[in-house]
Amino acid sequence: MPDNGINPRFQLVVNDQTLKIGGLSDQGVMSVAVSWICRPLKNRGEQSETEAVAESSGKHIQLHFSGLITEANKIINWHHSDPSVGDEITIRILPPGEFDEPQRVSEPPPCPPNDSGD
Repeated sequence: MPDNGINPRFQLVVNDQTLKIGGLSDQGVMSVAVSWICRPLKNRGEQSETEAVAESSGKHIQLHFSGLITEANKIINWHHSDPSVGDEITIRILPPGEFDEPQRVSEPPPCPPNDSGD
């Protein structure tokens, strides 16, 4: 486990179970977000009944624990899941110390071209 030495850490707890402790050794961003998403239903066309039931609501909840390592310009992800109604999600702010390695480190997507002529 790395130790960040000076920065606070976030502890993600779901239903009394610690899932991840995230931290950064240097400058950056950490974020925990719970999102409810409602999308239009897909055209069911020739879907089976099972597929149609799975997509019938077009709604779901997502939990993301992610961040950015500023100097390296890397996106980091500690956790992503689809919690259920009734789940209890707790975020504790911890003092500096050891933290879990991210599950994934990736490059940010390229910026779209600037069409303003600048």
